[in-house]
Amino acid sequence: MKLSMWTYGELETMRRRIGHPDMEFLLKRQERTNKARYDHSLRVAYYCNIIAQELDWNEPERLRLMRAALLHEIDPSADWKKTTRASAALQARIGDQCPEAAAGILREWKLEELVHIDAVQQYQENLDGTGLPNSLCWNEICQAARILRVADSFDRMTRCRPEYGQSPLSEREALEELFRWSDMMYDAETVELFQAVIQRKLGEAAPSREHK
Repeated sequence: MKLSMWTYGELETMRRRIGHPDMEFLLKRQERTNKARYDHSLRVAYYCNIIAQELDWNEPERLRLMRAALLHEIDPSADWKKTTRASAALQARIGDQCPEAAAGILREWKLEELVHIDAVQQYQENLDGTGLPNSLCWNEICQAARILRVADSFDRMTRCRPEYGQSPLSEREALEELFRWSDMMYDAETVELFQAVIQRKLGEAAPSREHK
């Protein structure tokens, strides 16, 4: 059973609502250079929002998180060197294909007040310290990054992934994977909260932590 929580038009409306003039160039550039990655970011922003709502985050913090989700996969291989605001140090890093490169672009564009940049930099960290880019663990990883990690992974698992030679998982199978790796890769409380939201959307029983 596939989720039908939104339409593409609704996601675009969400993006415009939380957008900011300083973000528009980055978002439009990403849409032109990698549409699949752009669409992925729209969905991840949606998932981040519903998790933050369950946590009763205030609107400014939810917006910072959603903007981080929209921009968390800015393509470092895109030709950012043509932008007038890219420093030489940043230009040297844009081929790194890592969260630090995306975070560096956002800091270079002075977006700290609009975007939760730490979430962008830390979202590939694992709770057990085996993640990237700095092997952070547990409380060293900010809550926004833990949310983004769950949302990003869920969307990747439930979408076609030809680059990995893998078929998409069902929503239930993806939730089982999140539970299986809770307290290693994913924050268990965030996974449980996200599962409760998805359970309501699907109207079916969700997996328990016994699947770990």
